[in-house]
Amino acid sequence: MSQAELARRSGVPQPVISAVESGKRPVSDTCLDKLTWACVPTKLRPTPAELINVEQFRLIAAATVLDPERTRQYMVARLQRMRELQPGASEMWLQFWDQVLQRWDLPEVLRLFLSDSPADMERRKVSPTAGLLSEQELAEAVHRARVRWEDAARAA
Repeated sequence: MSQAELARRSGVPQPVISAVESGKRPVSDTCLDKLTWACVPTKLRPTPAELINVEQFRLIAAATVLDPERTRQYMVARLQRMRELQPGASEMWLQFWDQVLQRWDLPEVLRLFLSDSPADMERRKVSPTAGLLSEQELAEAVHRARVRWEDAARAA
């Protein structure tokens, strides 16, 4: 794809793309997101709900890095509560999370939290992380997902 086409799809001016490509200018997270989205075929782009999932778990990953033991303890307690509230429901996912929490391999946990693979997004739908983020953090995740969705729509 040419720089002109990438500029058209991403909304990033071609001179900026050239400067980034040549290493003369650092790339911001926003610019990188726009350029990345412009390169993803439309049929492979995530839905708004998937984007929200990704953004929420970016924040959960950040909280986990800051205090891994607090996150693990919270998730263990939440997993127990999920089993009490819905015995037998989603047992396959609850067993998956039980294994993750027993191993507590931090790089594995962060990879799971940050992955945008459909399988990992599906696993996160039934995860013991509800309540880890404040209402403000949840709103921030929704806002970031909306911005990414709108940027992708403009670039299409």
